[in-house]
Amino acid sequence: MPLAYSWSLFLLFIPTGATFGQEITGTIVGTATDETGAALPGVTVVARNSQTNLTREVITAQDGGYTLSHLPVGTYDVTFTLQGFKTHSATGVELHVNDRITVNGALAVGAVTEVVTVVGTASLVQA
Repeated sequence: MPLAYSWSLFLLFIPTGATFGQEITGTIVGTATDETGAALPGVTVVARNSQTNLTREVITAQDGGYTLSHLPVGTYDVTFTLQGFKTHSATGVELHVNDRITVNGALAVGAVTEVVTVVGTASLVQA
């Protein structure tokens, strides 16, 4: 066997860097908007893996955009919440290896509620 041939055969079995850096995760991205399509900053976006209950949370930026990266593959429920708006949910989002899935949230204006809690004791005043 010639030396050049055996050397090239040897090189075939050396692993390359690509085999070490394979991703086993995916990414969910999107934008939160109101009913008119205007961007909503400050929306809390939570992705919950329905099989493992792993949750990841992020707040939307000024342009309403968000990124949840390096999520393990699986099925996710994505929830968008912001005070003064109704919660928006997307369920059954399938995330596969190297996926980059877009999940947008359109939030409708919700009812404003106010809760007053009084703690303490009251004394009766007699005249």
